[in-house]
Amino acid sequence: MMRAQVVLTSAESKKVIAKSVVKMEAVKKAFREGLLVIHPSSSTYFIPEELTGKKPEGIWLVGMIAPRGACVEGLTLKVMEEDKFKELSDPANFPFSWVFRKGRLEMGTKLMDVLREMKEGDVYIKGINAVDTHGYVGVLLASLAGGTIGKVLAAQKERKFETLYLGGLEKLLPGSIQEVAKETGRANTADALGVPCGLLPIKGKAVSEVEAFKTLFEVEAFPISAGGVGGAEGAVMLVLKGEEDRVRAAMKSMHEEIKGTKLPKVIMAKCGTCHLPGCCFAGKKIAWDE
Repeated sequence: MMRAQVVLTSAESKKVIAKSVVKMEAVKKAFREGLLVIHPSSSTYFIPEELTGKKPEGIWLVGMIAPRGACVEGLTLKVMEEDKFKELSDPANFPFSWVFRKGRLEMGTKLMDVLREMKEGDVYIKGINAVDTHGYVGVLLASLAGGTIGKVLAAQKERKFETLYLGGLEKLLPGSIQEVAKETGRANTADALGVPCGLLPIKGKAVSEVEAFKTLFEVEAFPISAGGVGGAEGAVMLVLKGEEDRVRAAMKSMHEEIKGTKLPKVIMAKCGTCHLPGCCFAGKKIAWDE
């Protein structure tokens, strides 16, 4: 057995996870024969590129955790502002999903329209905000309407399609998501940095770097450290263990395909001119965020 050590930034982890997801039989089948629907996020950004060889264009990120707090990415906020937060305030009308129908990308389809079509054998992919060691993942809810994930879970129960949750080790929380979720929510929150959020516990397992290395290279991955500086904030350090040829293949991929991966630049809206409902910063000048 051979061992090697790797350090992955948050973006590099997301690239590894994306590469593993497109190798899954369920995803390949849905992409080829049915519907593969991907919620846009930093966790899922690299999947369309892995499937088509082209980077996603336009809106690729909706809600986000930014240095100022919980926020909405600038391109998305612009569209919502133009809508005056009316139609798009209903998660059923969410139009930003990447929808692959038998391999062809469709943009602009409302969430509920595509969910009505989904069936057994189709796949929905969602990035998550938290994962615990008790078999749960967590999704932040900034919407009082239950967010897009609420619509997805209801449709999945009825239509039996598969949902994959993606989340790197940086999202691992101590304790139980079910318990800490009770302390969240707009009604329970008097003040916040940005948008006060609820946390929805979902029974399920997230695809992390550990599963990704097993899928891609048939090696074990052991997290041994987390965090960093100079751009490595949120990074993880892992030991890779396996047959020498498999470990060397993994390391070759790190050098040639993974290291140096970056997400697109995030557009930050100006709090003073923002009208995002429920945000504690909307319409205010935040001195330390200028």
